[in-house]
Amino acid sequence: RYLLDNLIAKLIMNNKKMLSPMILKLEEDMNSGNDNAIDIFWEKIEREGAPLIEDIEGDEENSIVTVIWRQDREIDNIFVFSEIFGGWMFGEGDKKTNLYRLGNSDLWYRSAILSKKARCLYTLIANVNEEYEWRDEDVIIDPLNPKTYTPVRDEENPEDIALLVPTENIIEMPEAKEKIWTKERTDNKTGKIHMSRFKLKSDKKERRVWIYT
Repeated sequence: RYLLDNLIAKLIMNNKKMLSPMILKLEEDMNSGNDNAIDIFWEKIEREGAPLIEDIEGDEENSIVTVIWRQDREIDNIFVFSEIFGGWMFGEGDKKTNLYRLGNSDLWYRSAILSKKARCLYTLIANVNEEYEWRDEDVIIDPLNPKTYTPVRDEENPEDIALLVPTENIIEMPEAKEKIWTKERTDNKTGKIHMSRFKLKSDKKERRVWIYT
């Protein structure tokens, strides 16, 4: 699984309903009667993409990251599942990681503070019930973010909780180290990839590891 690089993601104040300066400004514009504010916002996002990554005054190590979704269907709720937001999937009990709707607009969002060196995954899922179950058609690949990751399915363990969704989106912060070891090179001989299985003594869960030789 595509995990946080060296566990450097710093999660702070992730329960704040509003943290993004851009969304704060949008809310002010909407409340002041600017009927075009939301359209102007979406035009900017279409050009620049998402998630939103904004500087924090006086903080050289972290940025505000805001996952956003433009509503295109009727929903009961929408959640973001990611290491940076935590939640039940990551061993934090019944903690909910739902997105918040901005007024009556079509904008849903959730913010967190993240290290500028981090790289991590997230998934948007709508209509999550009280048992944290959902339908396959409610898994949303963020259309505003072209960066995606598709895990290798385990044919022997198709119910692996780490592979609940077929494709996830990637948050890649400005100072994240380049992943040179996963890029194909043409100046070297081509090797082979071998997959093996092993179990940790701590939880006895079987894991897969790939070795390139």
